[in-house]
Amino acid sequence: MKIFITGAKGSGKSTLINFLIKELCLEVKGFKTLPLFENEKRIGFYFHSMIAIAGNDQQFSKQLSAINETIAGVFDDLGARCLLASQGKDYIIMDEIGYLEHDEMVYLQLLEKTIEDNPNILGVLRKCAIKYIQKIKERNDILLIDLDELSFEQARKILLIKMKEERIYEESI
Repeated sequence: MKIFITGAKGSGKSTLINFLIKELCLEVKGFKTLPLFENEKRIGFYFHSMIAIAGNDQQFSKQLSAINETIAGVFDDLGARCLLASQGKDYIIMDEIGYLEHDEMVYLQLLEKTIEDNPNILGVLRKCAIKYIQKIKERNDILLIDLDELSFEQARKILLIKMKEERIYEESI
């Protein structure tokens, strides 16, 4: 099942993914983009592959007052290698797809191919009008959950039911 969660900052998108992974004991691959702190101050974000990969945990942005400056090449290198190594039937976590990777064409092509070719995706989409994010939202083969339209608890219940049903169906084949 291909599931993407969107919503306002702080709405619980990543928390919901982490809950589903734990609750359903999912075998996962993929990535998370996480804040990077120094002396309790956020200095940017880093890319974390959820599978062992050389050069993991690379910073891909620097916080400059109110904006993030992208460090070029991290997604096209580490991100692309992570996606290639994550192929298969396990759930591929994509937390989060946002705007900082907008110039990383190798990565964006692999991201699209990964979504197309793999049956189990659990991702977070930043809520913004970027072409590649809109293209994902418009796919017919995904379930899009918007935490601005559903409460966290409603979304949690819906996803637990759908993912359990999908698991039962796959096991019966």
